[in-house]
Amino acid sequence: GVGGAVNRQLERAEATNKTMDEAFTDLRALMAKAGEMVTLAERLAESMDGKGESSELQRLVLSLGITSPVTRANAGAEFHRELGKQLADWITPVVQKSNGIITVTDAFCLFNRARGTELVSPQDMLRASESWESLGVDLHLRKFESGVMVIHTVERTDEEACARLLARLPSYEHSIDSYEAAQILATTPEIALEYLYMAESRGVLCRDDGPAQMRFYANMF
Repeated sequence: GVGGAVNRQLERAEATNKTMDEAFTDLRALMAKAGEMVTLAERLAESMDGKGESSELQRLVLSLGITSPVTRANAGAEFHRELGKQLADWITPVVQKSNGIITVTDAFCLFNRARGTELVSPQDMLRASESWESLGVDLHLRKFESGVMVIHTVERTDEEACARLLARLPSYEHSIDSYEAAQILATTPEIALEYLYMAESRGVLCRDDGPAQMRFYANMF
């Protein structure tokens, strides 16, 4: 009757609560273990001298995320400086894996994903990046004239980019577009186009902005 139905409902509710309690217990245990694994991987990566093993552990740390993200609560007045250190440590292998250059937009998304719930704003990340020069970090934050912002290694200079582009343009008959430049510079077409514009502004290249596509030639004049 009614009493039996009520009892069955109570039993189902009790079973559901028990299942949820067990699930949350398992989740908390999993999160604790994940934190321990990241800490262990970081310590191992710091202690390893072999390049192969260290590189593999570094990739593992990147995939697991940041265990102790810098926050305003734990850094206080030094927040942006400490965030700059952590960002540099974390993003350097990412930039290296991306052939020495990455857009700030991509870096922002990857860094926040690694931080989990402790997200940072674009403004905080930019201010943190601006501290790199005083910290002696071998990364540069650059804003192209179009507004596109990138993070790149010190080896990524304008002179080096111009030389690589010119090497593929031996005569006035040869030309390249942003996709071909991306292959030459080992980066994305978006970033390659910025370098093409830069080379044009320096008088190294000249542009043919035709109806079908835009191509760049070596400036022979």
